[in-house]
Amino acid sequence: MTNITAKRAIDQAFRFRENVDATLTTVHAEDCGRAAIYSGTDSCIAYGGVTLDNVGAEVVTDGEIREWKTS
Repeated sequence: MTNITAKRAIDQAFRFRENVDATLTTVHAEDCGRAAIYSGTDSCIAYGGVTLDNVGAEVVTDGEIREWKTS
């Protein structure tokens, strides 16, 4: 997922429930409750270039998260 903005989510801006493999790049979460990104059980989410405004936590996970850092 690339170039996406999520606004005013009650719980998570980007939620991946179970058994999901996804990559987020250049995404923005704004005015979201609990977390910008949620990774569920047996999910693997890679992310980079994430910007946050007024979000509880960057990441909440029951699965795997990999921060993707570019040089």
